[in-house]
Amino acid sequence: MELVLNEEKLNLESSELLYALVIEANILNFKFKNKKELLFSDKYLENYKILIDDIKKDIRFTSFIVSLIQQVFKDKETKKRIARELVEALKAKDKNMFLYILFKNTNKEKEIWSNHNINEWMFNRIIKNDISFEMYGLILTIYLLRGEKDARE
Repeated sequence: MELVLNEEKLNLESSELLYALVIEANILNFKFKNKKELLFSDKYLENYKILIDDIKKDIRFTSFIVSLIQQVFKDKETKKRIARELVEALKAKDKNMFLYILFKNTNKEKEIWSNHNINEWMFNRIIKNDISFEMYGLILTIYLLRGEKDARE
């Protein structure tokens, strides 16, 4: 994948980014939920298995969701504009602005938001999640830029 935002090109594999961001998000969420329990503690193997199962489920579900998201816009310039706005909201750590930009620009795509799975994912990973919403927001932004052309890779 070639990510181009401010005329700077960056070659990235989107699947690698997906895995890295989902793993980081799950580790952050694990740390937050289990403040007293460290990932690398006496219960390492037990914690590790739970975390691995959570990551596997999250990757499957997130992959499905982003496959739907990446088909929303056809115009490259529109994708770049929206991606810039979304990245700026993520840099500012402004979840409300991120959601506003996303929903404002996808409002015409009502069928995408009528999908129960997307709504559930958005609610659990971004709206309700103050710990790692930036990771999931970045995943959405990357796959929005990726588009349906690259989805066949």
